[in-house]
Amino acid sequence: MVQKTIVTLSDDLDGSDATATVRYSVAGSNYEIDLNEAHQDEFREALAPWIAASRKVGGSTSARGRRGRSTSSAGPSPEEVRTWLRERGHIIGDRGRIPGTLRAEFDAAH
Repeated sequence: MVQKTIVTLSDDLDGSDATATVRYSVAGSNYEIDLNEAHQDEFREALAPWIAASRKVGGSTSARGRRGRSTSSAGPSPEEVRTWLRERGHIIGDRGRIPGTLRAEFDAAH
């Protein structure tokens, strides 16, 4: 026997068909709301000034989860470190972790 479960989302504001569940946090509490595309746009536009003036903390999580990632803007970006290393003759990829010895060389010079 095969069973098929169909989930339909209704916009929590007006009851129309929703297209996504929007998750957000305020003051340490997590929320989610089902919204249609127009309401998603309104929601993001309403928050845009506050998001633009804010700084990101912690990390986002995906289905796989991310552990130990900080989005802090303190210190140089990986791109700045890679550029500095390349200018000094090191061969380093555009992506991935910067080896600890090379990062230590950069840190020692700065």
